[in-house]
Amino acid sequence: MKIELTQITKRIGVRSLKPKGVQRLKEKIAEVGYLPEKPVIITPDGSEEAYILIDGGHRVAALEKLGIDTVEAYLDDTLITEAMRLRRARLANEVSETVVKTTFVDDAELVWRLADEGMTQTEIGAVLGWGRSKVADYSVLKKISKEVWEIVVASIEVFATTEEKSGATPLVAFATFSEGLLRPILPLTSDQQLELVTELAAEKIKIKKFKELAIAYRSRNDMYDYTLIQLQGLPQEFIDQATEEIYSGAYDKDWQTENRPKLSKLIASILEEWEQKSGVQLIHGDFNEKVKLIEDNSIDFILTDPPYNISSSSKITKQGGKIVNAEFGGNDQWDTEDLGVFKTRLDNWVEEWSRILRPGGGIISFCDKALVSDLWNMFIDNGLVPKNIIVWEKDNPSPAGKGRRNLISATEFMVWGVKPGSEYTFNDSNEWNKTNVINSPLCAGNERLKDKSKNTLHPTQKPLRILLPLIEVFSNRGDVIFDGFMGVGSTGKAAKQLNRKFTGIEINESYFLSTQRELGE
Repeated sequence: MKIELTQITKRIGVRSLKPKGVQRLKEKIAEVGYLPEKPVIITPDGSEEAYILIDGGHRVAALEKLGIDTVEAYLDDTLITEAMRLRRARLANEVSETVVKTTFVDDAELVWRLADEGMTQTEIGAVLGWGRSKVADYSVLKKISKEVWEIVVASIEVFATTEEKSGATPLVAFATFSEGLLRPILPLTSDQQLELVTELAAEKIKIKKFKELAIAYRSRNDMYDYTLIQLQGLPQEFIDQATEEIYSGAYDKDWQTENRPKLSKLIASILEEWEQKSGVQLIHGDFNEKVKLIEDNSIDFILTDPPYNISSSSKITKQGGKIVNAEFGGNDQWDTEDLGVFKTRLDNWVEEWSRILRPGGGIISFCDKALVSDLWNMFIDNGLVPKNIIVWEKDNPSPAGKGRRNLISATEFMVWGVKPGSEYTFNDSNEWNKTNVINSPLCAGNERLKDKSKNTLHPTQKPLRILLPLIEVFSNRGDVIFDGFMGVGSTGKAAKQLNRKFTGIEINESYFLSTQRELGE
């Protein structure tokens, strides 16, 4: 039967119209005429005057361009469902000797379209005559980036044109793109997909190399993800350094080994470099102001020796072998203010400590014996959980008490607490048996820092022998240790020795400059 083209009200497309294919058909029809023995296939669209085009889309498009308004058609009125029409169109394309051949690109795009329209993979398989697994394989091709897919489509079209027009041996790359070849590049980044597909299409690489590079990129991507976890939190410059090394290909074989020694060494070296360059942050200024610069939940362990509010012109302490005045409150005179005012200040400090400490992080604050219970309760009031009182027993206490008819003070106290929300760190130590008593002499000898006049620089400098085991037990390598009253930086020095990062605040300029020299900042 012959119908008017205007009677075609709908088209069942199992592949897209290809402009080059339409043009070639137009040229053939113009040359030899339309062959009536190759009718298009139609089915009724609700009335005898309207039809759905099942097969022959390219032919109809060519006739329209030639200004021909009728076409020979075969009417199949048994196609009553959309699935039946799709199946018939698909079969017609498979058996047709049309100039425009169906490619895997057409199949993939049909699968995507039918899936978008709500068909299940089983239903799509029935249309195409495929099993569900093959439909699934074609479905995932949609993960390929749009730009890459356009190159694949263009390559297939060029191959078809070359084969049809010249009969010459087709370019190998154009003929080799397939669902199976593209599947291995699906997990790759868009840039990696684009690189491989572009080079294969341009015959810069062969199929074997294409597959080898796809495997290598997948391996390097996995290596990158693993390394990124190990270097989490480092500045971008260190991440970039690792990325360049990984994607150079130098670690491909190492990644396949059990212990990955080369990659582990790379990660360790980058961590070490970062710890040396960026692991220390020293802030000069008043704690109450500068602590605002520290982000919430960013500190792993606080170890600090804040002012005790115990100094006065009548009190003395020991600096090396000398007995000296114990007035060292600094410009703010925190160590000599009214006790009630000081407790309010101390409570504000605890509030900030709680803010910056991460869930599960630990805190140890040195404390005068008269304030232990106050500090314990302040921990609770500010959301921290006090765990114990740690006593520092001094081997060589200052004899200051002898001149005042009093006992020599041979102890100093620390309150240890944690921030709830996660399991806290509690490591073993070869230097401390983890009782609540820790023994050490006062800081002395070469460890005790001096000013230019050879006088003791800081009267209450804590010995590393105390600080090292505390940091070792309550933090892990790479953790951020914080001291808001760092003095001459003993906590930072201990943290650096144990491969921890350190952030410290100090108001006294001479102490701060000394810490910069000690920690290399």
